Amino acid sequence: MTARKLGRWLSLPFRERLDAAENENTGEETIRELLRDTAETVRQRLANRENLPSDVACTLARDRSRDVKYALATNKSAGVEALAILARNKDASIRC
Repeated sequence: MTARKLGRWLSLPFRERLDAAENENTGEETIRELLRDTAETVRQRLANRENLPSDVACTLARDRSRDVKYALATNKSAGVEALAILARNKDASIRC
């Protein structure tokens, strides 16, 4: 994968990144790129998706944003590994 392709999604306007994060047809490669988005809202939208790959859910469970972790904790399709990470969180409102 080239550096140019890797930065493709992160260089798009905010609204397009939000749409990609919400779109259930967005591919796993794009989802993994959007995980690195600096906009918390984009990562929150990813955390609300159904059928997240387990490595993506685990990364979101370790996110620095409380809102992203809370969104994942309320997602019924979050994987067992991600829920275990959230269960150990210091913030009681995030624990599952």
